Amino acid sequence: MIQYKKLIRFIVSIFLVVLVLESTCFFILNNFNLNGCYQKNNNSLIKIREILVNPDILNEYLRYIPQHSLAYMHNPNYIQNGIKVNNSFGFRGSEIQLSKDNEAIRVICIGGSTTYGFLIDELSETYPYLLESKLQAKYPNKKIEVINAGLEAGSSIEEVMHYQFKIRYLNPDIVVLRTGGNDASNISEISANYTPDMNFLYQELISIPTMNRKLKCLLKSNFISLLYIWLSYVNTYNEGALRHGVPSRNVNLTKENWFRKNVESFFSGSKNYNFYQNYDLLTDLFIKDSVQFYSMPFLLNKNIEIDSLYYKLNTLNNSIMKDITTKKGVVWIQMSEEEFPLDCWLGDDCHYNYNGNKILSKIVADSIKIN
Repeated sequence: MIQYKKLIRFIVSIFLVVLVLESTCFFILNNFNLNGCYQKNNNSLIKIREILVNPDILNEYLRYIPQHSLAYMHNPNYIQNGIKVNNSFGFRGSEIQLSKDNEAIRVICIGGSTTYGFLIDELSETYPYLLESKLQAKYPNKKIEVINAGLEAGSSIEEVMHYQFKIRYLNPDIVVLRTGGNDASNISEISANYTPDMNFLYQELISIPTMNRKLKCLLKSNFISLLYIWLSYVNTYNEGALRHGVPSRNVNLTKENWFRKNVESFFSGSKNYNFYQNYDLLTDLFIKDSVQFYSMPFLLNKNIEIDSLYYKLNTLNNSIMKDITTKKGVVWIQMSEEEFPLDCWLGDDCHYNYNGNKILSKIVADSIKIN
């Protein structure tokens, strides 16, 4: 009888431990998130379990998808908070057609997250949307179509690929380019693993491998689900990064030594600097396609502390762009940080809020000339 009671207590104890463990894991699965990788239910880990069980629904949760000729792109028809954010081309905004209206002037804005409208929930507050309104008001007898081809985290190498293999087939009349910031940021944040071809950036993108069918039944347990997800994915997708990090090729090489070995050559006018090569190639592609090309400096928010190397590289990139555009006879839109007061920034290093985008779109619209 005593042994029977002990067995009952043991079973009850095990049941209570499992109940507490499962309840705790259920709470974590429904409330812990991956900082932006997935969009529904607060980006909760429970969604990863749903994807592991049914991989066919993966695509609707990813903000970015890999693409063999473009490195990556925004997920076409992506829905955020119940609102369709991207069109079928993966561009932010309403649907467009590949072939443009012969009567329309097609303007395509190329750039990174500042063009796409990072942290701007309303499409109507992004600078390409505002630019279309201003150009239409400036040229009321013209039909103006502005396409937002901004790519979050996109650097000049992605912009080359996206124009070469995608954007040029939209036959733009005008291209407005805002670039240089992500190139400066990428290089300033790395240490010894820099290579001129930027291969240090191109690692595996966000994905969730298919789970073995025989193991899927185990995911009915909240504890096993959380353990599997944590071991497999959480460390991989911290901060919702687009690309995995790679270890330094020489852990003994300090940032100062790396700077002397690599970055100093950029400031001495080396044309082997990847940004110089990419921007020069982009300019040539626009000229070859008879596209009316407008470029501008990438401005940083001077109201906050900026990493000194990031600032120096961004200044260098702006100088390179101005030099190349001037030499090749394309339009350089001059602007400065002083034109964007404190209330124009979102509070980080480079992103404008609605006020900033209104100023930017006006400067660009005033510079564009349409015959």
